[in-house]
Amino acid sequence: MQYRRDIFLDFLKGMAILTVAAGHTLQSVGPNFDENLPFRVIYAFHMPMFIFVSGMVAAITFSKRLTAGANPSVFIDSLGRSASRLLIPFFAWAVVSFYFQQTTTNDLGRWLLLVVSQPDNALWFLWILFQCHSVLALAAAGLLAWHMGRSTKVSPLRLVPLAFGAVLLLSFWPGSKLSSISGIYLTRLLLPYFLAGVLFAMWRPAGISNAARLLAFALFVVLVPFWHRTEASPLVGYLPQVLHPRVYNAAFHYLVGFAGTLAFVEMARLIVQHAPARIVSAGAFLGRRSLDIYALHFYALGWFPPVAAAVAFSIVGSAILRTNPLTSRLFFGEWAAPPKAA
Repeated sequence: MQYRRDIFLDFLKGMAILTVAAGHTLQSVGPNFDENLPFRVIYAFHMPMFIFVSGMVAAITFSKRLTAGANPSVFIDSLGRSASRLLIPFFAWAVVSFYFQQTTTNDLGRWLLLVVSQPDNALWFLWILFQCHSVLALAAAGLLAWHMGRSTKVSPLRLVPLAFGAVLLLSFWPGSKLSSISGIYLTRLLLPYFLAGVLFAMWRPAGISNAARLLAFALFVVLVPFWHRTEASPLVGYLPQVLHPRVYNAAFHYLVGFAGTLAFVEMARLIVQHAPARIVSAGAFLGRRSLDIYALHFYALGWFPPVAAAVAFSIVGSAILRTNPLTSRLFFGEWAAPPKAA
């Protein structure tokens, strides 16, 4: 059965948010979760994969606007929409966590400043995703401005190398100066996945070959036992000391992250192509509620049955919050849909 591309992306986001909920559930089991192999398998790729998928979603709009030769201001204006969709929920949920979870300060203002500089204290993915969208929008605006008045068309594929230049920029002096006040240390790590997702969606919209799928899966299965969240991989010690061990370990993390991401994306593609429509529709619904689940599942971690209870709680909470236009806007960055006429 054939599905439109947006259904595939919704399903992919749905499967991705389930890995996030599963990873956080395993993390809540006990203090030694880092030694838990299932936890390490999930954490080796799940957030890189989620931001890779976000890049795939972003590619749809950006490539169409570039191909159509949109005015550079269109991409600057898109930053306002991204801020509304991502930053309003980021700060709204930060306020909720201040009042309902244990925080490091009793002052709301200081707490909000803290989550900006250290976004992993809140729904950090939203803050980092906004920064990734900003890099892409500025790169697209710059590319179009460069081509204004020329007869040649702007290839969307030229956008990604330009945006990757921002990765290098953020990795050196500007990034080191800004990281303490804006959480750029996380953006520097994840921006390559976002940009790779943009490139993947434009370059390989139908997916990779079966041989490449098998290679990505095999690499991930073989290497992930040697991946560790807080420690260097033992494989680094066997490599020639030409580069610093930190460089080797970072390269190893990217190799495992990309292999796991591609394997997961292509596995989801196969499911969409061959699974019953009911399963695909259920997964796509979770994808459309991925932000809701991301924000709410923390409040039901540890409930039984694991993962399923947290997701169900999130769906119910989402349904309640989305009935009101204000709460829908604040917590999910969307206006509630108007009720259908009888």
